[in-house]
Amino acid sequence: VSVLYCERGQMSFRLHICADVGGEKRNVEVTFDRKPETVSKIADEGEIIFRNECALKQLDPRNFSVDFIVFYEDATRRWKPLENVNQLTEYMQLYLFQSGAPQETVREIPAPSSQANAFGASSRVVHRPGLTTIDVDKVAAVFKELDINNTETIELGEMIHGFQAAGIDFNEETIARLFEKSDANSDGMITWEEFQVFSELFPNTVETLYWRLRSVDQQPTSAASQLKRHRQKEHQLKRELNEAERERKVLESRVRQEQAIARELDPRRRFLEEEEQDLINKEFALQFHRDMVVQAETQFSETAVRFDHASQRQGSPRRARYL
Repeated sequence: VSVLYCERGQMSFRLHICADVGGEKRNVEVTFDRKPETVSKIADEGEIIFRNECALKQLDPRNFSVDFIVFYEDATRRWKPLENVNQLTEYMQLYLFQSGAPQETVREIPAPSSQANAFGASSRVVHRPGLTTIDVDKVAAVFKELDINNTETIELGEMIHGFQAAGIDFNEETIARLFEKSDANSDGMITWEEFQVFSELFPNTVETLYWRLRSVDQQPTSAASQLKRHRQKEHQLKRELNEAERERKVLESRVRQEQAIARELDPRRRFLEEEEQDLINKEFALQFHRDMVVQAETQFSETAVRFDHASQRQGSPRRARYL
């Protein structure tokens, strides 16, 4: 069971959340420290709670994944898709549809049989040791180098790209954990203040990033400047690709919501032509972006090879700082 952290004087918010666990409907009263700010927050907490339920029944918790959420509207006595938190009222009954369960239906919801508490935002702590420091000018230089789009913030994609460009042998999952450690308010961006905390937590990482990225950017060759331009272009294309992916998932989820509700209200309704056509259009657009990313990666690899050959002929200065 999760642990609830409420600030003094803060009002809690309760919801009834039901899901299918191993063929059995489980309904839980969940207490949030405040009204949830997003629908995804509810989905995340639901996954935590019902994955614990799966574990208690000796089922694989990883198989429980929320696809979309519906709520029961008392006025119309019908289930409707939960699209934003403005639809929420306290003690509202929700149902979590799971991924990979296309024939799942909402029937015979039991009364809440147990209680659980959701993680509050106040429970997140950022450790600031302040024992090992790094020159602030170096921190600023690394921050500027990672901020490819010049937005004065660093996104996860930019951090992954920077680590890869510096040759640091971390996989994307590890970099994402580092990013989450520094993104104190969990808004998906690292500000200058948050990056200073990152430099206190990981001073050796920032020092390595400084020297490696600096050595690439200061090479007096056209290949180095081309390499940086390709990095920027690749990041932009990947960002567009991710946005297209998110749009596709939203559309797919919307189609599944409509189909699930249609099965409850009108079993004869089978097709959603407009949504399906929109989904097909997005699929073609997504493939177009993928082709552009592949082309950019090919150009990036060719430029990197030319850069390495030029460095070998002229005598690479990369190792000079270690001597």
